Amino acid sequence: MQKVTFPGHAGLSLAGVLHRPEEKTNIDDCLVICHGFRGNKDGGGRAVSLAGKAAKLGITVLRFDFSGTGESEGDFADATLSNYILDLGGAVEFALSASGGKIILLGRSLGGTAAICRAAGDDRVAAVCSWSAPADLEETFIEPCRHLLDSGSSVLKLPEGNGFYLLKREFFDDLPGHSVTAAAAHISPRPLFVVHGTADETVPVSQGEKLFEAAGEPKKKLIVSQGDHRFLAHYNLVEKRTIDWLLSITSKGQV
Repeated sequence: MQKVTFPGHAGLSLAGVLHRPEEKTNIDDCLVICHGFRGNKDGGGRAVSLAGKAAKLGITVLRFDFSGTGESEGDFADATLSNYILDLGGAVEFALSASGGKIILLGRSLGGTAAICRAAGDDRVAAVCSWSAPADLEETFIEPCRHLLDSGSSVLKLPEGNGFYLLKREFFDDLPGHSVTAAAAHISPRPLFVVHGTADETVPVSQGEKLFEAAGEPKKKLIVSQGDHRFLAHYNLVEKRTIDWLLSITSKGQV
């Protein structure tokens, strides 16, 4: 593992960790892992696990913190989906320079949404995998916070566990400018793998189905029976099926 930094939106320095295969070649495909809302590049250890296993199979992996999270510069209160998409552009640029091969994006929750939106307008991205990604941003983010948004405050105080975090109104104002299903439709003819749990308490499985229905071929889905938003009881299955998919689309598998 190698700690790295690269520029994100507005020149902010983003922190990442690069996992290289033991047998490095001149060209290796690279998986870029995008964490979810309020997450970080470690993913509770699961992103580290996936990165390690992929690297052992010959795939370079970049895990990174979006701006305002983890070790990256910025204030989380300034987060917007547009900024995450721009940050991801910086990650793609860095991944290309570090690997030279195909760039595959894997995003969890809002990171999956950012990955889909980035890929729609960036042909440097060869494939996308989404885990529990929102397709309906109003249902997922705006409606649950409607009472706070109606207060007119420019900075919202959102509950989290026994505490709270701050998020500017710009986060919510930015969301209607993104059609995630339209973005999913623009990924084809590049592969898309949609993973979602039937018991997702944060993003209903119907949103995963919408993403899959909107996408063109080639596409694949894994609907995890009784899987929650984080796949807590089903992570081994999700990880294995994701690695199988990676191998099927990279130079370590077919093409």
